[in-house]
Amino acid sequence: MLAVYYDEFQKTPWLQQVPEPQPGDCDVVLEVKASGLCRSDWHGWMGHDPDISLPHVPGHEFAGVVVKKGKAVRNFSIGQRVTAPFIQACGRCAYCRQGDQQVCNDQAQAGFSYWGSFASRMLLKRADNNLVVIPDPMSYEDAALLGCRFGTAYRAIVHQSPVKKKSYVVIFGAGGLGLSGLLICQALGAHTCVVDPSLQARELAKAIGADLVVNAFDEHLIENVVSWSEGGAQVTLDGVGSSAVLNPSLACLRRRGRHLQVGLLTSEETKWDRMSNLRIVAHELEIVGCHGIQAHEYQGMMEFINETQINLSQVITARKSLADVPEYFFSTDSPTRAGVSMITEFPY
Repeated sequence: MLAVYYDEFQKTPWLQQVPEPQPGDCDVVLEVKASGLCRSDWHGWMGHDPDISLPHVPGHEFAGVVVKKGKAVRNFSIGQRVTAPFIQACGRCAYCRQGDQQVCNDQAQAGFSYWGSFASRMLLKRADNNLVVIPDPMSYEDAALLGCRFGTAYRAIVHQSPVKKKSYVVIFGAGGLGLSGLLICQALGAHTCVVDPSLQARELAKAIGADLVVNAFDEHLIENVVSWSEGGAQVTLDGVGSSAVLNPSLACLRRRGRHLQVGLLTSEETKWDRMSNLRIVAHELEIVGCHGIQAHEYQGMMEFINETQINLSQVITARKSLADVPEYFFSTDSPTRAGVSMITEFPY
């Protein structure tokens, strides 16, 4: 089968014929129907993720059809349309037993700790613990979004820092994560501001319905956001993963506000300035992380999408063939395109 493959970090990947995966007793093999191109895949290729062993096939945000299954898989059948969170939990550790599979002690991650979804077919480990059936009305593209960006934003905004109606929320970054957060906050009735350096991204956020969009390089960013939010936001969300975002995020919060750190910070991106540290203490700010969503929370998430009539496809801005991916996505310049790029064609 064909896969996007690399054997050195920061070396342009290529399409490579590789053997089809074979399932272990508890695993399934999926024919991939849709896979999102996520910034985390780019970070992995840059060498920022210690879980990746070379050679490697990336991709962790996916949906597909079960074509093979291990002999111990009980809950899923060949031919079912399925997806999964990007964390494949063990189901046995103390965190899994208490329902916190997103921080599983023995987690696996397709596209990071083993080969992923930038391929015609992929392995999915621990199927009974992690697979989710896609309801008939939902497209493969929409289902793929749930595994990383939309699902992570949903859990952050609905569970980690419950956003209330008419509260003020500032979202930094108008990629797939930030725009997913925007859709969720709108559905909850919150006032929303999106901050991004890209005019195209800001225009997309405005078209989707953001109340305010601000250029990240605006020297009056904090002043304008604090004025708009009547003294500061109740919630800020970093959908980028950068100390350049973290400090203004904290500065935009009102007293006792909460910052959601969802974008991954690399080891070089962990410096906060002195004013931010003082503000955390003096204003009693909270900083909360969010590491994806559990498989058992998908039902509630899908009900939320249906009840609020969220149109997930609004955030998909490009559809690509697997053959386009190396040139389109992988360069040492960070991909900063607005919205979500989705692989929807998988030549075998």
